[in-house]
This record gives sequence, structure tokens and C-alpha cells, in this order.
Amino acid sequence: LFRSIKAGGPSTTLAADFAPSGEMYHQTVSAMEEHVLPGVSVSGFVWVQGEGDTRDSDERDAMGVRANERVGAPPRAFNAVDAAAYAANLQALICRLRAVTAKRDPDSCMPPAGHPSLPELLPGTPFLMLEPWAGTSGTCTPSDTSRANKAVLMQAVEKRLLNWPDFTLMTEDEATLPRYCNYSEAEISSDEGNYKVFQGHYSTEGQAVLGHLVSRWLEWAEGPATGAAGIWSPGPAGAEGAWKPTRGKATGPGGESPGAIL
Repeated sequence: LFRSIKAGGPSTTLAADFAPSGEMYHQTVSAMEEHVLPGVSVSGFVWVQGEGDTRDSDERDAMGVRANERVGAPPRAFNAVDAAAYAANLQALICRLRAVTAKRDPDSCMPPAGHPSLPELLPGTPFLMLEPWAGTSGTCTPSDTSRANKAVLMQAVEKRLLNWPDFTLMTEDEATLPRYCNYSEAEISSDEGNYKVFQGHYSTEGQAVLGHLVSRWLEWAEGPATGAAGIWSPGPAGAEGAWKPTRGKATGPGGESPGAIL
């Protein structure tokens, strides 16, 4: 028996919406408490988010999202400092979600008084992060600012995951999951409505490929991969690929050996 629990919303940011006081964080925890049956464990978390934290001000204004509608935390990455905050926020979120699945107090993930650093991230429920789109998913051509913001965000996450057990970052260096932006002219004509609205989102084909990759990752994470972490770049349609371990297991989710060690 497999159950998928999804929580999300349009234009959400990690800094605001998934903070301990954020609406999406509470929706996620509530969904877990409602749907995870007694005696059933959570196999893993799949994190498909990030473009909202890279979006530049013009893109946000175009979507009708004003700065004063968010909490005081930075809603997107403007520079290396803010991008590093994204990685720290992600570490805090992983810590809290793992605390929930392990029946621990999520507030134990808060920095001790007088110490700005987060507590060490302990091994726990596996976490898969997908490389995010840049800027708004409503366009196939993100702004230069959004692309730059995404680059700093990714660098910060890659640096931090050296100390994150049971964490996989899936990048698209070697394969791009099909999105509406990849549509041919014929596909655009037959599905023009979705293409216009969801350009940067995964297409139906992309979601099918993603589902296949996630199932392979879950099987790997539930096996002898305990504590392992690294960067996974699957090949076309999930075939072959590269695995760059930062700790633990030398063989990746697809069975591939590392192409390089970080």
C-alpha cells in the first residue's frame, strides 16, 4: 500500500510559507497527522520548490504578489547572503519534518538561545530535493536576475548538503525532465491552454518520468542507503546517470557509481 501526501500552493516561498509560522508548513504537518496511519512510517519527502525564492521583483509584481503580503523573512534570494539563508531555512524545515515523523518536538530544531547556528541535522526520513526552476514557472524565459539568484541558491544548498545525512539533490545537469517549455509546435497547438499557463511546470510526460525516478529513489533510500547523501543527475528518462556522494553510499539511486567525488 502506497499513499502520496501532497502539500503546496502557487508562488510559495520557503522563507515565508514553509517557516514554522507559515501556512504551508502547518498544512504539511496537518496532512501528515491526518493521513499517516498508526504503525505506518513515512518513506520519504520529495521537495519540488524554489523558484519562488529566486523570483525577481518585476516577476513578483507581474503575478500580483506584493512584498507587504509576506512575513519579514526574505521572500527570495537576492544575493549570496539570502541564498545561504535558503539553505539554512531548508535545513530547519528538514529537521522539523523529521522530528514530526520521529515523534520528537519540532521546536528542538530551533537554534539555542544566543547561538545563531542551527542544531546538527540528524539522520532520519530521507529527503529528495529537485533542482528548482528559476523565477516564475509561468514563463520559459526566466530573467537574468532569477537565473543568477538560482545559481547562488544551488551553490549554497550544495555546500550545506555535505553535512546533511539522508539527503539527495536531484539536478538536471545531464537530463531535463520534460516541461511544457519542451513542447513541439504540434503539442502546443493541441494543448495550448496548459502551455500558456504552465510553461515552466513539468508536463504530463515530465510528471510520469519524475514518478519513475522518485520510485527508484525511494527503493534506494529504503535499502542500504541509510545516512547516504549526494547529488544525483539522472540520464534521459531516468536511464543511467551520475552520482556524486557527499557521504555514505558510493552507489546512487539508479545503481550508478560516482562520476566524481565532491
